[in-house]
Amino acid sequence: MGTSKFYFIEIASRVGGAYITDVVKAASGVNLWREWAKLEVFAGHTPYSLPAPQKDYAGVVLSLARQENPDTSSYNDPEIVERIDKKYHAGFVLKSPDSARIVTLLDSYAQRFRHDFFATAPVPDKPTS
Repeated sequence: MGTSKFYFIEIASRVGGAYITDVVKAASGVNLWREWAKLEVFAGHTPYSLPAPQKDYAGVVLSLARQENPDTSSYNDPEIVERIDKKYHAGFVLKSPDSARIVTLLDSYAQRFRHDFFATAPVPDKPTS
């Protein structure tokens, strides 16, 4: 950790899903949607420059939940910068200047989520989308 390397894991020509943009924004302050729009709008007419990124660490923890609106109020660490508000889901985006703290929280929350919220859904026989 601590290197200034970026790894592009999305192969489609779009901004990634699954709260990846929220994690990038939390860690770096860079809004990928805004930057993508700048590239599209100015499409070679204006030189592009990335805004100076912050140098924090971030992560996301997300689970399908048994409850329609899970109560996450007992999760109150200051590293929580976003509570994911989606029915039948529990999740957070976390941010810290300490990478080890993010890893510790993600591991802890994964265990707690399993007990407090975790649900599974059967795999459909046919794709739904």
